[in-house]
Amino acid sequence: MVLGEFLKRKDVKLSGKRYFVDALGAMALGMFSTLITGSILNMIGERVGISFLSEVVWPTARNMAGPAIGVAIAY
Repeated sequence: MVLGEFLKRKDVKLSGKRYFVDALGAMALGMFSTLITGSILNMIGERVGISFLSEVVWPTARNMAGPAIGVAIAY
């Protein structure tokens, strides 16, 4: 069985816990690392008057949400 050998070599274990519980946790980590942190920095930038946080950091954080989730899941 070629597929079974490949999955074993790559340490791929088909389980609900790994692909639902662990993956959802990783997605939450990715969301936290970008959107929540970015929005906090955006609010600080607006309140304190640091335009760099609102004009550069916040849009970058919004654009990186998808890649951050992907990296967190891959990790």
